[in-house]
Amino acid sequence: MGRILPVWLAKNGYDVWVGTSRGTSYPEYSDHTEFDVWFNPEQFWNFTIDSMAEFDVPAMLDYIFQETPATNVSYIGHNIGASSLLKAMEKGTLNKQIDTITILQPCFAPKFGIYNITD
Repeated sequence: MGRILPVWLAKNGYDVWVGTSRGTSYPEYSDHTEFDVWFNPEQFWNFTIDSMAEFDVPAMLDYIFQETPATNVSYIGHNIGASSLLKAMEKGTLNKQIDTITILQPCFAPKFGIYNITD
């Protein structure tokens, strides 16, 4: 079965959705309609974690809820996927849509809920 978590989850009966933030540089996998990575890479890659948190995370969740009968999800995020979710959660608008969060190797630590236990 391998060590690929989404594959393992799918093979064990979970409905798995894998999101990619802002597309890919592989044109055959990109459905970006406005920017072209090959002809204007500066514009294609010009986004921030704030914009991903504001637009990408809610759009991915909205798509899942549109395509399935689910009313909430368990979210597993790695690196930028973890950090963009944490940033998106600051507003509180996604709290009822996500019932379980697993974050792996976020690329930043949010200000809320992080405490130094040695103080």
